[in-house]
Amino acid sequence: MVHELTHQWFGDSVSPAMWRDAWLNEGPAMFFQYRWAEQHGGTPVTDVMKALYAKDSGWRQKLGPPGATLGLGGSNIYDGAALLLYALQQRVGPATMTRILGEWVSTYRQGTGSTEGFVALATRVSGDPDVSGFLRHWLFDQATPPMPGHPDWVPGIA
Repeated sequence: MVHELTHQWFGDSVSPAMWRDAWLNEGPAMFFQYRWAEQHGGTPVTDVMKALYAKDSGWRQKLGPPGATLGLGGSNIYDGAALLLYALQQRVGPATMTRILGEWVSTYRQGTGSTEGFVALATRVSGDPDVSGFLRHWLFDQATPPMPGHPDWVPGIA
């Protein structure tokens, strides 16, 4: 239910500009689904993300990275995009991540949003010009980038 409720903001309120931007709908829905589950006695988000990280390279090889998907409905735009958002949160911190997502919804409400728009907004809100390059690696690289704060995590192939 949390997944579908999240779509009220990421999908229904802010529609993807192009189908390749679908990660902007499904990634937040998964990200908040996992956070809600943890807060209600489920698996800790860090454990979930570590498991997803181990599968991400396989998704990228078979389905493409989240921002350059080879089709719709694959794990790359769902869990791969949630992993991308977790990585961004690890880099900028929870408070800045909350501001990024809040400004995304308020800026693009009742309209369309694009990957480029998200990258620009996240870079501006974070105040870190290197966030742009960081996100581009997570969005478009064929190889899974390193996870900030978790140098021991190893990407595998699912």
